[in-house]
Amino acid sequence: MGPVDGPKELELHLRTFRGAFPDLRFFLNEFVWQGELVASRMTITGRHLGPWSGFAPTGKLISVRALCFDRVRDGRLVAHWEEVNEFGLLMQLGLQPTNALVTGGVQVPEQDG
Repeated sequence: MGPVDGPKELELHLRTFRGAFPDLRFFLNEFVWQGELVASRMTITGRHLGPWSGFAPTGKLISVRALCFDRVRDGRLVAHWEEVNEFGLLMQLGLQPTNALVTGGVQVPEQDG
């Protein structure tokens, strides 16, 4: 997933992901706050019980790592970026991306050459 434009888009993203993984949990492993920027490293766990990215539920438990960067201005979240190990997530679910490479949490279509 690429940049999220503010808290409303982040909320929509999290609602969609929670629909697929209703017992979703975030474990904060570490964070650094400097000025307006907050960087965090976390582990995300949950059981795949709903459709996600075009894949039917598998019932499998996942545990993936993520890196998040947030911009906070005047006490409010104004931007959010995240890199989730989506390839590792797919592998844990027994799924494989079709005609795509998964890099840095964003699906990139295969290119010749």
